[in-house]
Formats: sequence, structure tokens, C-alpha cells
Amino acid sequence: MPAISLELLQQYAAYDRWARDRQWQVTAKVEDGELACALAGLDSLGVKWTHLLDAIDRWLARIGGRNPGGMPDPWRLATIKELEAHKSAVLNRWETFLATLDEERIAQTIEWRGPKGESLAMPLGSILQQLLWHGQYHRGQISSALRAIGKQPPATDLLIFMREQG
Repeated sequence: MPAISLELLQQYAAYDRWARDRQWQVTAKVEDGELACALAGLDSLGVKWTHLLDAIDRWLARIGGRNPGGMPDPWRLATIKELEAHKSAVLNRWETFLATLDEERIAQTIEWRGPKGESLAMPLGSILQQLLWHGQYHRGQISSALRAIGKQPPATDLLIFMREQG
């Protein structure tokens, strides 16, 4: 598979940011009980957000040469205030990292240890592309979780984003 270009990666990241921000605007208005409410097949709205953010955080650690260990407990953030603090911290690191990228950097191979201790390696651009698609997948679950607690999720289609960008 050919490597992703920096320009395309930046476009995907801009879309990801836009869609995530739109969903957060709705999520930020839910009650703490709604955030932590267990939903059949979806865990909870809070768990979906926490997992999405933890994945970014873990990959930033791996990219930085650190072993972050396993995923932390996704149920640990029970309030909007706690989730928002975690979101702000992780996304600040994410946006700072994205601003440092260039074509040479995204072509570099990143090495890390898999869950069974195996040695793995992949170009940074491919890892970042996976993270963006992973976010898209979980945003679909976040929309379902919002509906399950009686909220109307925002439209986050790529075509809407593209029309808004002009």
C-alpha cells in the first residue's frame, strides 16, 4: 500500500478534528449519569470517548519511543468534567504532535512491542491513518450512544465538512 501524503493526512486530521468537535458539543451537555450509563452493546458514552482518547494517548507514547503498557480502565472517567480534562490534555498533545509532521517524518518507521511482546514496525503515516480511521469508527458508536440516551448526534459526514470548508 502506498504511503499517505502529508497533505492528505492533514486533510483527514482536519476532518477528524471537525467531526470530533461537533460530537463533543453535544456530549458536553449530557448529565454525568447519562455519560456513565451502561448501554447494551455500547458500554457507555463515556467509555467510547475514553477509549478513543486513550488510543491516541497510547500511540503518541509509542511514537515517542515509550511503552505505555495496556489500555487503562475505560470506566475511570465518570463525569463530564473528568472526561473534558482528559480530552483537553490528550488532544493538546495530539495537535502539537500533528503540527510537527513533514513528509520525511511520516515516512519514518516506528517500532513498538505488541500486546504479546512481539516486535512490530510500520511507517508513521500508516499508524496515523489507522488512528484517524479508528476515531471515525468510534465516533459512529458515540453517535449511537448519544441516540440511546435520547440526544440528537450532529451530522459528521465528510461531504458536509467539505462543503463547509468551501
